[in-house]
Amino acid sequence: MAMELLVAKNKQSPKRRFFVRILLTLNNNINRLKNMSIRRAGKPTKIKKVVYLIAATVLGGLLSVIAHGLVEIGYLNWAAGRGAVVEFYGGGALWPWLQFAIMAAGVAGGFLLGQMWWRIIYVERKWERKTDNN
Repeated sequence: MAMELLVAKNKQSPKRRFFVRILLTLNNNINRLKNMSIRRAGKPTKIKKVVYLIAATVLGGLLSVIAHGLVEIGYLNWAAGRGAVVEFYGGGALWPWLQFAIMAAGVAGGFLLGQMWWRIIYVERKWERKTDNN
């Protein structure tokens, strides 16, 4: 196969050779990943749990910013369709209590999901039992 590739390499444009090289590299990396064993998640340490929960909480906060933007866009489109005057509260069209509620829900939801997935992955190890049965 390597000889066929060398013969075909001379007939290909530089752009095509570049993409063939990328595809071969990706194929080699995928084959290496298939042979890896990911049966152990490691020991659940205190610092690992803290980092895991902080990361999940930050992710929840970031997702709440996206949710806030979508809610505000929907509200502004709804108000524009009705011809209503929209009052802005320091840079946002939503009421301050609603802005705070969306952010608090995202942060709390991220923290709770982090706790749930920590328990599933590191305490109960459900994914480990699932792969052992196959």
